[in-house]
Amino acid sequence: MAETDEKELNQLGALIIAFGTTISSAAETINLAEDQFDNDLLSIIGDGFQAFGAFLLGVTTFPDWLSFFGNWADGIGAATAAVGVALNRYDVIEDEEGTRLIILGDSLQTIGAGMATLSNYELEAYDFMVGNAAQSFGAGLKAVGAVVVESDSLQVGQFIVTAGTIIQALGANYVAGLELRE
Repeated sequence: MAETDEKELNQLGALIIAFGTTISSAAETINLAEDQFDNDLLSIIGDGFQAFGAFLLGVTTFPDWLSFFGNWADGIGAATAAVGVALNRYDVIEDEEGTRLIILGDSLQTIGAGMATLSNYELEAYDFMVGNAAQSFGAGLKAVGAVVVESDSLQVGQFIVTAGTIIQALGANYVAGLELRE
């Protein structure tokens, strides 16, 4: 793959992830403000975009294995969360099982973005490190928030999930901006 093509794929992947995290963040923010808002479809779409963007990044050549596996873990995590929401929405599985998939997906995203953060540190790409660390932290908060929701603290859990999606979106948009400047 030519260097220009790789650069464009990296930019496109980062933009798609930023778009997906922004959609997810908007859905969770509206859900926090309005009890009757059904954010499932927006969450599925947002996580779907995140997965697609991460998989695009996963097909480019990376200087190290941390970036490669980190992007794939991130993509698999976003896809898993989207599947969990969809299976819950359409009553294919019990809510508790779907929530477990969502928690697993968010946790995989945390690991994937964490691996990218470590890779950025090793490559001394400190600007990217900040954005990826924010994405990792935000995804982790989403997983924690889902656990809190499951323990019957809906309002507190939803607040944590919303904070996580906002932090994740800020990190993703920051990384996308850096990719476009390169």
